[in-house]
Parts: sequence; structure tokens; C-alpha cells
Amino acid sequence: MIEETKEVIDIAAGSTAVAAWALWVPPIAGLFSIVWFGIRIWESETVRELTNRVK
Repeated sequence: MIEETKEVIDIAAGSTAVAAWALWVPPIAGLFSIVWFGIRIWESETVRELTNRVK
């Protein structure tokens, strides 16, 4: 195989990997955000008072 062809294939493979990774990042970031805000709400003073939990 010609070296130029190998380079083009490598670039295409790298671009595909980056595109696949970029599609996974938003759902993972969204999941972490939901978990983080859930923890923050659960540990808030208002929810602590409603559930009779003391610090």
C-alpha cells in the first residue's frame, strides 16, 4: 500500500474515533450532572428538614 494512502486511512480512522467519542461525552456529562444535582438537592437544608435529618 502506498504511504500516502496509509496516512489518509489513519486520518479517517482517527476522525471516526474522535467523532464517536464526541457523541458519548454529552450523555455521560448529562448523567453526571443529574447525579450531582440530585446529591446537592438531597443534602440541602430544606430537604434535610423535610426528612428530619440533622447534620
